[in-house]
Amino acid sequence: MPIHVDLCPLCGASRSSLFDQRRFRDQPVTNRICENCGMVFQSPRMTDAELADFYQAEYRQLYQGSTGPNDKDLAIQRERAGVLVEFARPVIKPGVRHLDIGCSAGLLLQGFAEAFKAIPTGIEPGEAYRNYAQSSNLVVFPSRDALLADQPERFGLISMAHVLEHIAEPVAYLRELRERLLTPDGWLLLEVPNLYAHDSFEVAHLLAFSPHTLGQVVQQAGYQVKYTRQTGLPRTGLFPLYLQLLAQPDPGASQAEVQPETQVRLKRRLGLGQRKVITRLFPGLAWQPIETAIKKDPA
Repeated sequence: MPIHVDLCPLCGASRSSLFDQRRFRDQPVTNRICENCGMVFQSPRMTDAELADFYQAEYRQLYQGSTGPNDKDLAIQRERAGVLVEFARPVIKPGVRHLDIGCSAGLLLQGFAEAFKAIPTGIEPGEAYRNYAQSSNLVVFPSRDALLADQPERFGLISMAHVLEHIAEPVAYLRELRERLLTPDGWLLLEVPNLYAHDSFEVAHLLAFSPHTLGQVVQQAGYQVKYTRQTGLPRTGLFPLYLQLLAQPDPGASQAEVQPETQVRLKRRLGLGQRKVITRLFPGLAWQPIETAIKKDPA
């Protein structure tokens, strides 16, 4: 039974209004916008128990038609890992202990291990993907609770690539990572879809981040944002599909009030309108193939 989200996941306000309503692969998806801070979030949404079952049994099948990795998916992960490695390269020290949450097939862990001799650990709830990553001799846990029960050393790098938008309470989640798993001088690396260029509204996406609201969530969780980037790579070089962010712990940052964002609807229309125009003007350049053997698919 879906639940209605009464309080904003960012500022906690109770006033929201309809932002978008559609069907995603034959499933209804409704997003609302907080009238206080401008955060966009899915409501109604699946319960936590339904979400857990969904990721175990349905998520991969719904999104890519198979329960385990396929060639296209692995190619996307490989290309995305390369982009994130280059974004993080200026700040990552050799030999860092690296935790990738939602590590999927483990290609981001492998990318950082190759580039920085990082010591990899992953969390992946999907059994088929977890088994695939473990077959590459990666240490991968099924959940954050399972990792914490193992009493790990803290990590100098925690990455979440296309994961935070799936988290119902992002501030509390990132705060717990800072308090229990990240070293005091460690780095948090995030990549999420950009509300102002990406379609964003999918059944598994509980949140839709703009550059502003992503920064506000991270600050409220007790981090100082150090570097941000908007990029379309590896899918496109012509519009910013994704938001990337590097931050470090800063407990004092969580005491500041949430700074609201305005004109969110207008920014969304302008951003998607620009993407549409660019795609029409440069149809051969707008979407880059992941590999020459894989058909272009702007998903």
